[in-house]
Amino acid sequence: MLKDDSQGMAKLCRIRKSGIPPEMTALCTMEWRYPGEDQNGMPSATARTEFDRFEDAITAIVDSQFSRLVMVTTGLNLREWAFYTSDKELFMSQFNHLMSDKPRVPIRIAFFTDPTHQHWMRYRATVR
Repeated sequence: MLKDDSQGMAKLCRIRKSGIPPEMTALCTMEWRYPGEDQNGMPSATARTEFDRFEDAITAIVDSQFSRLVMVTTGLNLREWAFYTSDKELFMSQFNHLMSDKPRVPIRIAFFTDPTHQHWMRYRATVR
């Protein structure tokens, strides 16, 4: 569990404990905002079910030759998945293929260069 000191509310975090292959230098974040005012920033049961369906749909890129899911955080009205990949184009191609027959989901996808995996390491250091 993480605590966001700026707002005093907790965030839940699943995080990969083992290392990430050094060739996976691109960080991909997928953000899904949801209403959560009634639950102190946490998602409703319906939203959690939608998140689970989304994760089931993208299982093939969670731990592949070219990508690893390294963490999932939930709280403050936001679910975020963080992946590292060695090939952004292949990652997005596979993601789009996996989601092609699924309902559209309200996610925002961004890529960042992170060759030393600082994003993951910073979160790992704060998880209790």
